[in-house]
Amino acid sequence: MTTFRRKMGGKKAYRNGRDLERKLEILGSYLQQQSPVQAELIRNFDNLVKARGRGGLSSFTGGVSSCDFSFFLSSQTNGFQCGMIEAKNRVKKSISKSAVSEHQTAQLERLHALGQGAFVLCGLIDETQHYFLVPIDKWLSGPKKSHNIKDLQEMGCEMTCIQLQGELVPDVLGKLGH
Repeated sequence: MTTFRRKMGGKKAYRNGRDLERKLEILGSYLQQQSPVQAELIRNFDNLVKARGRGGLSSFTGGVSSCDFSFFLSSQTNGFQCGMIEAKNRVKKSISKSAVSEHQTAQLERLHALGQGAFVLCGLIDETQHYFLVPIDKWLSGPKKSHNIKDLQEMGCEMTCIQLQGELVPDVLGKLGH
């Protein structure tokens, strides 16, 4: 694969991932407006450093990135009270396990070992959009290097979507809170 094609693939994956992250930000904003508060979803932003380029100001990643979201649940939910979610979205029928970086995987494994929530939210688009919430231990299990829709259905929980601000948003915390 040429360097140009690899860069374009990376940009496409970034745009697809950003779309899912934006949907989760909408969900987080919605949750903050609920009364009584049942859950909090917080966006963890990447470590960016300002840089000057020919086109003016730009930025680059200044180190390893944390998982995309932290969540906190009310004490009336079952199981864990908090955790992290790494969001991945692809316009294809499968996703590589390595889409979750080594640092993010280690962070999720530590949370899992502490008895807290550690999930990969995976969006795949074939003919329709599918969202799956997969615990990190199941994401990493098995000899396969990637997961297809059937694999994700077996190891995770397929999300229903709710309409918020004109967007179909995966109801992630609706699943976690029950």
